[in-house]
Amino acid sequence: MAKRKSNRLNQALKDYAAYTRSPLQSVIFVLPVFLLYEGGLFLFNRSDVTGIRNGADVLLRQFYGLFGLYGFYAFAVSLLGILLFTFWLEYQREEKISLQPNYFLGMLGESVIYGVILFIFLSKIAAIDLQVAPVLELQTIQQLVLAMGAGIYEELVFRVLIVSGIATLMIVVARWKIHGAYGLGILLSALVFSWFHYVGIYGDSFQVRTFLLRTIAGIVLSVLYVFRGFGITAYTHIFYDFIIILFVSNQ
Repeated sequence: MAKRKSNRLNQALKDYAAYTRSPLQSVIFVLPVFLLYEGGLFLFNRSDVTGIRNGADVLLRQFYGLFGLYGFYAFAVSLLGILLFTFWLEYQREEKISLQPNYFLGMLGESVIYGVILFIFLSKIAAIDLQVAPVLELQTIQQLVLAMGAGIYEELVFRVLIVSGIATLMIVVARWKIHGAYGLGILLSALVFSWFHYVGIYGDSFQVRTFLLRTIAGIVLSVLYVFRGFGITAYTHIFYDFIIILFVSNQ
């Protein structure tokens, strides 16, 4: 009896791990935050603060603009279409992984735990004050909205596109083994992620200590993405930023 219960528990944990890192589960898990972010910016950008967006979001929109799509919300609409298309593709797979709404609470709990652990880990190794780089003199609610966008767009760029893109390229073209390919993807993604924080008029002044700290954070988030998927990694990033905004930056 005890062995049977243990087997059922092990299978349940395996199912949870497989379902919760799937693209389908991640897309639906992230969708509410994506809508909150875009909705919040719609309100703020119509009031006394104009043009606020997180850096990775702006980078993607500028890239999109190269192809003639200059509308302020054109990329947001397209990204929503991509997310829904991913949802549809997941259902077309032969080995279908169905949506499991009962796992969302567990994914949320995981993300909170990982966000707290990331904060504690970085605060222990950092010889500097942790902070979210200010874009403008923003109210707390506006900072929280930007943190939602950072969690989605930065993880989309630096984890989904760069980590998966480099790993796939090395596996398919260079015939690397999967561990080496993802190792290279994780390292390069972390370096680009860290460097990105010093780019543009609102970028930080370069410091070796902050660069190394952000590189370590990028490695941690990239490893989390590989093992737990996009959705949980995006929420982990968001909760980490929430902790900084609510308990560090605004004190």
